[in-house]
Amino acid sequence: MKKNLLSIIILFLLIVNISLTSVMMFSLVLPNQKALALMTDVATVLRLELPAAGISGGEFIAPEIPISQVETYDVNGGEEMRIPLRQGAEDDRTRFVMLRSSLSMDSKNRSFKRDGNSGDLSGVDTMIQDVINRVFSNYTIDEVRDPVIIEKIRAEIILGLHAMYNSDFIFGVQFRGMAYA
Repeated sequence: MKKNLLSIIILFLLIVNISLTSVMMFSLVLPNQKALALMTDVATVLRLELPAAGISGGEFIAPEIPISQVETYDVNGGEEMRIPLRQGAEDDRTRFVMLRSSLSMDSKNRSFKRDGNSGDLSGVDTMIQDVINRVFSNYTIDEVRDPVIIEKIRAEIILGLHAMYNSDFIFGVQFRGMAYA
């Protein structure tokens, strides 16, 4: 008899515990959802969720551009570039990186037609190659093999092209077929 009474008391306490937990959940979750929705709206208005294009924390953040607005330009006519790298401490010879590179441009940017010649940058191709060569020449072969450093190199090239054009219609640089020697 005592076992049954004890079982009934435990069952009663269990039911009370579940009911109080559910009341507490509903009383806390609903206001938190409203506060979260308010914070999301404020962050969206202030664009805190997705950083705006530009420089943030020393790195370049590309703008969000629809693929239909993207024009590409193959640097050096799509041919491979051979770029000398800085010598490392243990290197006894000059190292090179060989790659093909392309630039991504925003065709709806107001500077695109004026500064970008509607996507034909062949007139300033040697200047673009010079920017790429100068940036790569600051790094050793070990650094160039690191994906984090490659992203930093991309950002430096883009910022160099922004300085060259005094415009931001170029928003991306891609490297294809990277080989090291």
